[in-house]
Amino acid sequence: MKYRSRPAYCKLKTLTSLALCVALLGAIGATNATTVPVGEQIVNGDFGTSASGVVTGWTEDESALIRVGDEAINTDTGSSGFDGFFLNAHTNGFAVLGDNGGNSGNVIGSQPDSGVSAISQSFALSGTINGSAVDSYDLLISFLTAFDGFDTAPTLTDVLLVKLNNTVLLSDSFAGTEIDHNIINMAVPGLTPGTYTLAFTLNEATDPPPGQSRLATNTAAGIDAVSVLASANISDTSTAAIPEPATLALFGMGIAALGLSRRRAFVTGR
Repeated sequence: MKYRSRPAYCKLKTLTSLALCVALLGAIGATNATTVPVGEQIVNGDFGTSASGVVTGWTEDESALIRVGDEAINTDTGSSGFDGFFLNAHTNGFAVLGDNGGNSGNVIGSQPDSGVSAISQSFALSGTINGSAVDSYDLLISFLTAFDGFDTAPTLTDVLLVKLNNTVLLSDSFAGTEIDHNIINMAVPGLTPGTYTLAFTLNEATDPPPGQSRLATNTAAGIDAVSVLASANISDTSTAAIPEPATLALFGMGIAALGLSRRRAFVTGR
């Protein structure tokens, strides 16, 4: 018995069935891609709920203090306070940069009147989670700030910066009017595992022009409700995806179609 060449339509059916099987096999062996919520990375982002507030978890310089909502620096209006921007309850703490509370009834206008005030916190994004390597992290960073004081020197500018490592998230330049940000939400995607530092820095201008007092600019910045929520992106090639019943059924149909086309080719060629 001799086999004749199969008709073109048989060859086409065979190739189609084979392609279907190959595609389904590829789907079955695809790499898993998973996003895993990791949660909050900041400790004490609300700066405490005691009468004096706390700085647990934060690194601060001597001119960064924790204040509470019923103090004059929050309740006063104009250039001497934050116009009640922060909650007025005595049990709610917030961080203040650029004002050590030593003069002027604890309102804006105290020392320091120049230089740098900062508060920061570092956190680590692990390279593995539950034994799986992390490709990258996505962060959602949120906080609120109030920035006020006075500026009678047009050539001098105080600046509030918020940075994640070397990336600037916010830059406010004071020009005589209070700048408030009521909950800023910033998405920072695609970070590699490692250690990161979120820093709030107030740069108060120095070296005023001749004839102007060093108090030509004097500002303060309040900070509260700081949060960094992290999600890890994981692609684990060590575990193949488990095929669903529908995928297995399609794969079986592809195998059956491949076998049927070969049988028809055999019958036609007899």
